Amino acid sequence: MAARMPLELIGEGLLLAALVVAPWLYGSVEDSVRYSLCGILLISSTLCLWPALRRQHLPRGLGIAMFFPAFALIQVVLRQTTAPILTLEAAIVGFAFAMVWASVDSRTASTSTNTSKRLALALLLVCVSESAFAAVQWSTDRSALFGQRSGLQTMPFGSYVNHNNFAGLVSLGVPLAVAMAVGDLRRSGKLSPWGLGLLGTACGLAITVFASGSRGGAIALVLGLMILALIAGSFRRKGADDGRHRSWLGPFAIGLAILVVAVLAVPTSTRSRLASFFETSGSTSYRLDIAGASLRAFVDRPLLGSGLGAFGDAVAPFKTRHGDVRSNRAEADLLEFMVEGGVVLILILLLFARFAWKSARHELIHGRSRSGKWLRAGALASCATMLIHSLFDFGFRIPANALAFAVLLGIATASSEGTRPAAAWTRRAFIAFMALSTLA
Repeated sequence: MAARMPLELIGEGLLLAALVVAPWLYGSVEDSVRYSLCGILLISSTLCLWPALRRQHLPRGLGIAMFFPAFALIQVVLRQTTAPILTLEAAIVGFAFAMVWASVDSRTASTSTNTSKRLALALLLVCVSESAFAAVQWSTDRSALFGQRSGLQTMPFGSYVNHNNFAGLVSLGVPLAVAMAVGDLRRSGKLSPWGLGLLGTACGLAITVFASGSRGGAIALVLGLMILALIAGSFRRKGADDGRHRSWLGPFAIGLAILVVAVLAVPTSTRSRLASFFETSGSTSYRLDIAGASLRAFVDRPLLGSGLGAFGDAVAPFKTRHGDVRSNRAEADLLEFMVEGGVVLILILLLFARFAWKSARHELIHGRSRSGKWLRAGALASCATMLIHSLFDFGFRIPANALAFAVLLGIATASSEGTRPAAAWTRRAFIAFMALSTLA
């Protein structure tokens, strides 16, 4: 009788498939696609965690993931949200992506770097394919997406209706590819064909990010590569010779060379657009108006916010211009988080960021695997790239981009210390809640 495939491998396969397919469905922003994606991710997370559940363990990130439904329930019960149904929907979606992080964090810690490498390669695959598709489509018809035109398409690029969303995804692959190439060089002692291919991949992705004309994406990419060099500088172990330690020099020089090539490779008109970041335009006026309305909505309900997922309803009364346009997004994730969750959500996110950084830094300093260490550094720098980009765009509201971020964060924070046993009733309650969330 043929051996059965372990459930955790089936779960990992579902996650890999979701990571590759999600960007091609317009970033999975449509309701039907987003709900289906979240259902698949919840099933995948449960299967990935099955070995730990059999050992009577729960993922260490479960408490953080449960914050989303708990916080939404508080907002609804206290009548703090302006749109209760949207708040509950946003809570389930947020829980699904948080569970992806928790499951990747748990599984990559228990399977060395094998799962991490497969997930990283899947992300690079989708970034490369998106870039190739964008180049072909942009050269044939710049106003069409999959051969169709729509009023909702604002500067389409790749499979996204907006070039900023495209840049938010593809820019994640550049620090990741650079770090993996440096890790291969440090491990083998020479630049192998594999490492050279990774450097070429990073260079090609950087060119497409610049070619997309996304100014926020370009800024995030530049700072993300700088952050990779800073992270590499933290590899020094206690007692190491500071004078000989130059882990930051390699990624810094490679990143600088890639940026120079990317700038020279794009047309002059694109370079002029990227250089006009502070010029006043219709887009800038709209962004400033929405930012002002967001701040006024935050002041109106500063503690618990106006409800997860309720940004459009919360901000509408405070708009002073562009009154005929419903603003469902703040053009900056930080502003949306402030409006929807208030001070409480911002504090929770800051505490989580501190936890993630400490977990990643501990493994970077004390981890033994060179290739795994550089892969972790690249994942962490890619997460920083998206966080910077979220100051200019709403990447966390694009499911495909949020999924890529959750996977990379799981790779970056995976701890080698393991988890503690949990009571039987908590495991049963967890499985039941995952099932109910998937059906919801």
